Amino acid sequence: MDIRDMQVKQDSMGTHMDWKHEGITAHMIDWFWSNMEKGILLWHPEQHEPLEWAVPVTPGDPRGSVHIAPQTWNDGKKKATPEEGMIWAAHCGQEIGNWGVFLPQLYELYKVVKNPLYNPFADLAVEGKGRDARYRFLPQA
Repeated sequence: MDIRDMQVKQDSMGTHMDWKHEGITAHMIDWFWSNMEKGILLWHPEQHEPLEWAVPVTPGDPRGSVHIAPQTWNDGKKKATPEEGMIWAAHCGQEIGNWGVFLPQLYELYKVVKNPLYNPFADLAVEGKGRDARYRFLPQA
């Protein structure tokens, strides 16, 4: 992805990114969130390390899952300043760009794995915006 295809905005809630991709669907991205261990090193080769699930994804509902995903850029779990938000945005920009390099192929390869324990999926479509956003297809907590 060319960085021109990404816009970064900051407000009182934090740093936000808008981007577009050709050949990447929302369905593929929803699949990726439940299957990050399959492509984490491709997602950001310079800064990601292998991912492990401390609490695996439940097929159909990834809430409650816990992953351990070391990253070499992480500087701790403190409140982000606008400057740190821009560092995060640059990191995410490379991740988003790399989706175009590997995600469609990885998604296609894993279509043959029908067992949801090994290839889980959850539709993460949302309704509403900001603090009012809710998952459309997951039970409300």
